[in-house]
Amino acid sequence: MLLNARGDMVMRQCVVITFLVAVCVLIQFVCVVTISYLSICAYYTVFKMRIFNYYVVVGNHHTDENSLIFCGMLVFL
Repeated sequence: MLLNARGDMVMRQCVVITFLVAVCVLIQFVCVVTISYLSICAYYTVFKMRIFNYYVVVGNHHTDENSLIFCGMLVFL
């Protein structure tokens, strides 16, 4: 009888630990998705923004130094 009670207690503890791990993984996944979405939106806006066609990011390595420095400052703010 005593062995069976201990077995039940161990089984309950295993179920509780498994549930807590699953909840933690779900929370981490939701946080990663949220932060990724915010980062993609922010960086997309920075690199698509044009200010009087002076600070503009152009493809094929044709962006001037001033535009790169301005975008770098916006990224690290």
